[in-house]
Amino acid sequence: MNYYLGLDIGSSSIKAALVETETGENLGVVQEPKEEMGMYAQKNGWAEQNPNDWWQHICTAIKRLKKEYNVNRTQIKGIGISYQMHG
Repeated sequence: MNYYLGLDIGSSSIKAALVETETGENLGVVQEPKEEMGMYAQKNGWAEQNPNDWWQHICTAIKRLKKEYNVNRTQIKGIGISYQMHG
């Protein structure tokens, strides 16, 4: 079976989902971190996050999906990325 990997990069967490390529059925979704990510606000109206934190949570989420649903990397045929954050 083959899958698409979807990543939703938000300001509070990263969500990763596996979807079957043929049926469009959602196999599973994980969220990293389990607690909301922190934000740095040096001035009123500012909001910053470290992109390295996003990367680490993306890697952890993908590893969790692969392990929990017994999927190997060759079965992932495409990756979609969505992000809105503070628009």
